[in-house]
Formats: sequence, structure tokens, C-alpha cells
Amino acid sequence: MYESFTIILSNWCNLRCPFCLQNATVNNSKEVSAESLISFFESGKVAPKIFKLTGGEPLSPQVYEKTKKIVEYAMSKGIRTQLNTNGTYKFTGDFDKELLNFQVSLDGLKEKHESLRGKGTFKKTVDFIKKVTKTGYKINIMQVLQEDSTKEEVEKFIDFCVSELNIHPKFQRMAPSGRASDNKEVINIDYDMDEFIENKECNCRGVKYKCTTPEGKSTQIGIDQHGNIIPCPLLGKYKFGTIFNFNEFKIRQEMSRKLKRCTCCYPDGYKGEVRFGHI
Repeated sequence: MYESFTIILSNWCNLRCPFCLQNATVNNSKEVSAESLISFFESGKVAPKIFKLTGGEPLSPQVYEKTKKIVEYAMSKGIRTQLNTNGTYKFTGDFDKELLNFQVSLDGLKEKHESLRGKGTFKKTVDFIKKVTKTGYKINIMQVLQEDSTKEEVEKFIDFCVSELNIHPKFQRMAPSGRASDNKEVINIDYDMDEFIENKECNCRGVKYKCTTPEGKSTQIGIDQHGNIIPCPLLGKYKFGTIFNFNEFKIRQEMSRKLKRCTCCYPDGYKGEVRFGHI
């Protein structure tokens, strides 16, 4: 049974990052409501134990009421929840700190980060991390690696995160999905970077990660902003029904038939042709 749900709460975002998996811009009236999502989780068709809430930007004023309702529901049911944010908005909520944690996007030191996310975003995000950590929440820092990412730059970034924020960051290679769907730069990233990062006591979702979702065996599943069932945010083009006509057996059967092997770098394995190691 599906237990872990990545929920795209909305497409609304204040930033326009060049590698955004959702090509996030603005929300619209057709986005699924918090009430419909909660009704689905209460239906008995699934057994939610983990939520990963993302967007868009869940902490923006345009989305936060929906975010709050889902987090409150999760806390009431003892569901462990990760809230993904760009860290440019303040957070004043008071939730169970054992159940709620944050994943904050920080894509390098000031110059690098702001070249991707806009002027003034670095300080806002660092301040967010410091404040939320001080109040007792656990935080993951996630950086997206791009073609021009270097070991020297990554090492300085890791040193900053550890010395200034007391957090070992995580890394995700840019994938040709969403706003970066036509960008195949991911294949040019130094493949020794994964081992280098691991030696720094950090981790990277690299090319060798094999997901069981396309095989129909995973306990993880995604829900997009319209209530469609998707394998994950990287494979949002695939729709397997909705939360309103959910059929787990059919979903798993269809995934096994339609999807190929996949990694977090190569969504759908470029039509089943997964490449490991150097290109």
C-alpha cells in the first residue's frame, strides 16, 4: 500500500528558477483543495505515514492556508511531514517538531545562488534557515548541481553550511524536467562529483540511484496540484487517474507497463535507455 506521498500543493511561486521541476509560475482555480486531499487520505484507500509537501512555494501567502490545513491534518494523524521551501518567506507556525521538518533550497554561496534565484534571495534564505533551526525544527539544505558546478565551489558551499549553519547539505543533479525539460546539461556534470560529495559526509541523488516506482513496487507516489496521481514530480507528465477515482492495483499495473527504469537524473531513463557512468 502507498504510504509516502509527495504532494505538489500549488504551481504558484515567487521565483523562476531555471531548473524548476514544475515550471512553477502562478496557480489557477483548478488546483485541488486541501479539503479534497484530506478526504482522500481519510478514505481508507491509502495508509499515509509520510508527506513531502512542495510546489510552487508552500509558504507564500497565496498557498499557505492550504499548506497549513494539510500540515495540521498530518500532525493530528502523526504523519511525518517534510515541507520544501525556497526560504524567502517567514514561517511563524508552531507544529510538532518531531513530525515536521523542512527542506530548504540553497544553490550555492551568494553570487551563485542569486544568479539563479534573484537578488536578495541568499540572505533571506540563510536567515530563514537560522531562524527556523533556532526554534527547534530540523532542516535539510538542498542544492541543485548544474553543468558548471565544480568541486571547488561545492567544497566551499559545504564548508559554509557546516560552519555557519551546522548542516551537511544534500545535492540533486539538475534533471531535464519542467523548466529544464529541453536542457540536457545534466549529462555533462562531472560524474566523480557523487563520490566527492559523499566523502564530505553529504549525499547526492546521483545517476546510479534506481527507483522502484516505475516497477510498480514502491510505497511512494505523487499527487500534482490538480489532484492527478503521478509517479513523482520528475515524471509529472504521466497521469494515473486522480484522487477521486484512485485504484492502487490499476496504478501499479499501468506503471509497470508504461514506465521504464529511471533515476533522479534521467526521468523515464530517456525512454528506457538509462545511462550509468560517463557519457
